[in-house]
Amino acid sequence: MKVYSRSINTGETFCTSLKAAKSIFENTEVKLCFGEFSREYNPHQNEIGFGYYKKNIAGQVVAHMVLEYGVNCPLLKFYVIKSNIISVSLKDDFEHNVLPALFYLYIQFHNNMMLQKQVVWVELLNNSFKIHTYAS
Repeated sequence: MKVYSRSINTGETFCTSLKAAKSIFENTEVKLCFGEFSREYNPHQNEIGFGYYKKNIAGQVVAHMVLEYGVNCPLLKFYVIKSNIISVSLKDDFEHNVLPALFYLYIQFHNNMMLQKQVVWVELLNNSFKIHTYAS
């Protein structure tokens, strides 16, 4: 596992701690990115799943992962969130429910030889998280 991270401004946070993410994905090849490459999710029109994203995600994307056949080290990106919109209990929910679900999706993808690519978004909307997947 490799970790990329950058410092954040006052009043900003991530949906999870580096420690919690590392503990879930410790024996995998997943690369964890905490705002290093981009601070917020900004999709391109030519990305796989862009149409799904535009139609189905209205909230803020707080995490994003692309699983691709033959690539053993996907990048799981966590995006910056304003501290005033995420509570401690919401962070706990992410760490105890969403992170294990992301890990499960990672394992399931690598056990399923039928999928070529799967895109995963975690949306924060109305004080709850929703996981979206799009497979091609």
